[in-house]
Amino acid sequence: MIQTNVEPNSHIFRVVLKACANALALLDGWEIHSHIIFSDRDSNIFVCSALLDMYMKCHRLEDARGVFEDMPEHDSVTWSTLLAGYASQDLGHEVLDLFCQMKKGGISPTPVTFISVLKACSSISSLEEGQITHSSLIEHGYEDNIYLGNSLIDMYSKCGLFEHAQIVFNRLHVRDVGSWNAMIGSCALHGRLDEGIYLFEKMQDEGVKPMIITYVNVLKAIADGAALDVGRTVHSSAIMDGIESDVFVGSMLVHVYVHCGSLEEAYAIFNNIPSPNAVTWGTIICGYAEHGLGTEALLLSKKMQENGVEIDQGLLVAVLKASESSSCLTQGQSFHALAVEWDMQHDELVGNALISMYATCGNLDDAINLFNKRPHRSTMAWNALISGLASQSPDYVHGREALTAFWQMIQVVQPNEITYMSILKVCSNLCALNQGNMIHAHLIEGGLRWELKVGNALIAMYLKCGNLEYASCVANTLPSWDIVTFNTVIEGFGRSGLVKQALHLFDEMLRNNIEPNDSTFISILSACSHDGLVEKGHEFFELMKLHGIGPKIDHYDLMVDLIGRAGYLNEAEDFLETMPLTTDFVGWMAMLTHCNRLVNVDIGRRSFSVLVKMDPSNASSYVLMSNLYADAGMLEDAEKLDNIRKSTNGAIKKPGKAFIEIGNKVHEFSVGCRGQDLSGPVYAKLQELRSQLKQNGYKPHINMAQGRSSKEEESMLWEHCEKIAIAFGLINTAEGSTLRVSKNLRVCSDCHDATKAISKVEKREIFIVDTYRVHHFVGGQCSCQDCY
Repeated sequence: MIQTNVEPNSHIFRVVLKACANALALLDGWEIHSHIIFSDRDSNIFVCSALLDMYMKCHRLEDARGVFEDMPEHDSVTWSTLLAGYASQDLGHEVLDLFCQMKKGGISPTPVTFISVLKACSSISSLEEGQITHSSLIEHGYEDNIYLGNSLIDMYSKCGLFEHAQIVFNRLHVRDVGSWNAMIGSCALHGRLDEGIYLFEKMQDEGVKPMIITYVNVLKAIADGAALDVGRTVHSSAIMDGIESDVFVGSMLVHVYVHCGSLEEAYAIFNNIPSPNAVTWGTIICGYAEHGLGTEALLLSKKMQENGVEIDQGLLVAVLKASESSSCLTQGQSFHALAVEWDMQHDELVGNALISMYATCGNLDDAINLFNKRPHRSTMAWNALISGLASQSPDYVHGREALTAFWQMIQVVQPNEITYMSILKVCSNLCALNQGNMIHAHLIEGGLRWELKVGNALIAMYLKCGNLEYASCVANTLPSWDIVTFNTVIEGFGRSGLVKQALHLFDEMLRNNIEPNDSTFISILSACSHDGLVEKGHEFFELMKLHGIGPKIDHYDLMVDLIGRAGYLNEAEDFLETMPLTTDFVGWMAMLTHCNRLVNVDIGRRSFSVLVKMDPSNASSYVLMSNLYADAGMLEDAEKLDNIRKSTNGAIKKPGKAFIEIGNKVHEFSVGCRGQDLSGPVYAKLQELRSQLKQNGYKPHINMAQGRSSKEEESMLWEHCEKIAIAFGLINTAEGSTLRVSKNLRVCSDCHDATKAISKVEKREIFIVDTYRVHHFVGGQCSCQDCY
């Protein structure tokens, strides 16, 4: 048109500018703006409004503001256009300032104006301004405007007043799909799953078809509530509406199934999405990583790169989590190099993920180096370091460093619930009750006392430290219990030998209409195993299916442990060989452990053969089989196997470590250690105990010898780390005080019997918390009743 010298009129300019705005064609918009100036139409209010809209949609605030300032006059349309532009970029404070200027200029606001103002109030969570705006729009007669009603629902929801949002929704005379979406979104934001599902069903009953955003909102509520069955129902609805494979709905479905622990269903949905976006890839990769399937997560990361998906900060965090979950330091270092290449290493989320990855993979120097290089160490950065150090269980090698980092952290930043959950896990692992008490006091001062996740972590810490009284106090002060609370207490009771209480609590959970999950049955089967309740264990194993839970490998392993512990080795072996899932190392190790305890060489040999094929470099199976030979009097076979272990590449016996808290300091001891704090007095105390216990009838378990003399074997037994820790505690605490020792391996039979005797001779209560259970020794007896 211009090339033929035909001059566009105002209408043409408005149409072309609208096209530029919709296409985000800024260069074309600039050129058209110059033609508008040349044609002297830059004072036309309608053309200027179109220019404003184009610049706002292209995120050119300065250009838009320049056009607005140059206009000879402003009406409600131009003001509304300017406010909408600022609101679309979440510049809430600027919108409210401009709205004040508009009112001072005597311009009456329109519904479009109020929508922008309410959006601004939502973005900055300004409830006071939102309520003032609500009153103002009523004064202007817009109370029944459906679009303003939808905006009010959103504003009240994001400002934390769910009930006010509900009142506005209920007062709407007419509701469109936007109204339903706003209210369901509010339910998702406030964790009101039941209300959200009710609204989702009611809108369809009233003939309103859900949109993609409706599904996204309701699925978010389902994921937050971990309501797997409800998720499946909504999934079926999405299939009927033909939007299951939409990338946004599909991504949320993946999120639901991942969050509920159903990775198979999550992956099936993922595979059904034609073109997964970065969010979808990140969700599935993080899901596998968070469920301990790091290798699978890394394979997905490689597949993602092969598909040419552009990696952003969110995806980089996901693949770093995958490296962390699989403890694949080399892969994590490769992604670190990519972060540097793409200049993302300074992004806070990426930087924190790098710190956590290095710490979790055991590369503490690089983790601390990255942490120290951070210009601003936020709570998230401290959390990354502490959680990485805390994740070193069951070795607990950096637990003391994690505690040191926590006390340094609180001097500079405020911890949050993630901090407390991580550091309380450390206290649990180290059986550091004094530190746990101090942290409990600190979090109460910080106002997080009633956070359910933190409350659950506190209960777990007190239960693992053997302090049932404090655990009960925390549990009783929680306003409500969720499935995690029940699982935590059931597991804690089971580990402490309170199996009847654990079973009673399971029944109470069902009476409270709380549906058990995978973890519940792991806890309850473990409790049955601790008490040798074979029939009850079988009942719970079958009960899983009635609750729609397919037994996983962990459940099968626990059944093997339960049956074997009760002495039914043939049945346990048959169970292993006929189970529908591929057997794993844990199940056969449980089998070999019970063969060792019951001195069954034949089944022990078969179990050992399977274990060596699975992992020839794992020393635990060699040690157990060698001990079994020794207990059976087959000393030559024991010595021969021990030599094979030592000559096998990588089959190194895992060193035992014990920890004891004296005052506010945690001390670490390893097998045969010398040169520890007060080592002279410690070993003198050990010799004293050795003599006292013999006089009281204690006999060392020298039948575990592997070609060594009885004297040599007995001396080595008295250099076990838990005995050293107990001796250290005896000489550094007041008479009659309780000792708490944590061990990174299962306590051996000799140390167990010795500690029973020590508790009687020294008149002390002694707790030993190993990887399997809490042993409470008092008066020569143990709470496990020798079932360990």
